[in-house]
Amino acid sequence: MNISLSGKKFTEETEKLAASAETRSRIIDFANENGRNIDLIALIKLMFRLSMKRIDVVPYLKALGVDDLSIMKACEAAGGIALELM
Repeated sequence: MNISLSGKKFTEETEKLAASAETRSRIIDFANENGRNIDLIALIKLMFRLSMKRIDVVPYLKALGVDDLSIMKACEAAGGIALELM
C-alpha cells in the first residue's frame, strides 16, 4: 500500500510531530530514501519501532492525507492491533 507525498507537506507535518528531533529526522530520512513514494505499512512499522504511540501516529497520517480505512488496514498489516479511528 503506497502513498505519494508532497515533500513540503511531509516535512512540515513531520516537524510538528510530538517526537524527538532524532525520531523526526529518521522519518524524513526514510521518506527521502524512498523518493516520497512510501510504503505506508513500512512507514507505520518504522514509527512503531521508534516507540511512537498510536495517539501520535494516526493524526499524523491523517494530516498527510491518508484516509481512515487505509490507516487501519496498514496498521493491521504492520502487525499492530486494529485502531479505533475517530
